[in-house]
Amino acid sequence: MTYLAEDFMQEANTLLEAKSFSAASLALCRALDMNPHLAKAHYILGALLLQSGQAATSLPCLMTADMLQPNNPQFIIAFSRALLDIGQRERAAANLARAQMANPANAALNQAIAQCPVAGTDAATLDGFRSPVSKVELNRLMAQATRALERNNHKQVYQLASDLVWVAPQSAVVWTMLGQGAGACSSSIHGEMCARRAIAIAPKDAESWINLSRIVREAPERQDDCERILRSALQICGPEENIYSALCELLFSTNRYREGLALLEEATRMISPPSVNLMRLQIDALQHSGNMDQASALLERALQLEPANHELIAAGFKFYEAQVDPAPMLALLKTARKAGVGLGEGVEADLMARVALRAGKLDDAYTHITNALRAAAEDVQMISR
Repeated sequence: MTYLAEDFMQEANTLLEAKSFSAASLALCRALDMNPHLAKAHYILGALLLQSGQAATSLPCLMTADMLQPNNPQFIIAFSRALLDIGQRERAAANLARAQMANPANAALNQAIAQCPVAGTDAATLDGFRSPVSKVELNRLMAQATRALERNNHKQVYQLASDLVWVAPQSAVVWTMLGQGAGACSSSIHGEMCARRAIAIAPKDAESWINLSRIVREAPERQDDCERILRSALQICGPEENIYSALCELLFSTNRYREGLALLEEATRMISPPSVNLMRLQIDALQHSGNMDQASALLERALQLEPANHELIAAGFKFYEAQVDPAPMLALLKTARKAGVGLGEGVEADLMARVALRAGKLDDAYTHITNALRAAAEDVQMISR
């Protein structure tokens, strides 16, 4: 059965009435999978998190609700409440003052401002979001956060991105960084909400969707949600190679190779020029589906397009390893050498051992595999050797 965002919103409302708040939150997330611009879904998610004492996690939801409906007093008051709870009193006061200018007669806003008045001129410059810094300083902080991400220093990424969201609150890149850092250092829920804000800011950014799918995939029993996110991404972003790739890898992880193959055939029609990365996935799917001749022909075509593609060559060795005839594997090794692809001494010795073994040259095979065992390798590779 195909669900729409409205179906999940209706389910969420029913669950809220039954006070099943965790299940309602999940239904709201599923509605946002289908439509990332549902302001009410962002608001209710944020309100539920705020009520459960997770103010920092609620912020991206409430900021997004305010972004989508900037003059909604209910959204602004909740956002300001979250700011107060994390110790951002001046920012909360400035946010309320901004809202009052658009809604001067709103009683709820006036009551909130009475409890949190603007104190001093500095607060007036914050507007609840932005901290003014120079472009040079912004670029420096962004470069520092990017380097930390490249080094997988998630703690530093989290710290830097937590500051950057106030400097560049409308940057999808910054929220993606914060989501990655939060997922590693804070909580997966915080990471997910940051990722959802990144998508709401830039819904056609494929990497934001893929990042969200990775976060959701880590949660137990949310594989269907992960698939829904990626399929929704294809609908919203269009035929993007990296989305097709992420979705196929998800399908392959549950042995759904025929579905993956159908998806890749669709991608082949939609994407031009041909993608060698998608061809590599297609070879894997064809092999698991038993279409060996078609897989072999596709591999040869892909190697003609990109003879120096390291991942493709690795996939080729994996494909030919299942064959008794050593000739294709030896030919691929020569192709790799000619293209200047460095396989590493251990990998090359391993391959030569397998070629020699298939050719019945047992002494040569023993010599090669002994050399391969001296080289470093992952556990699975070492066991294989």
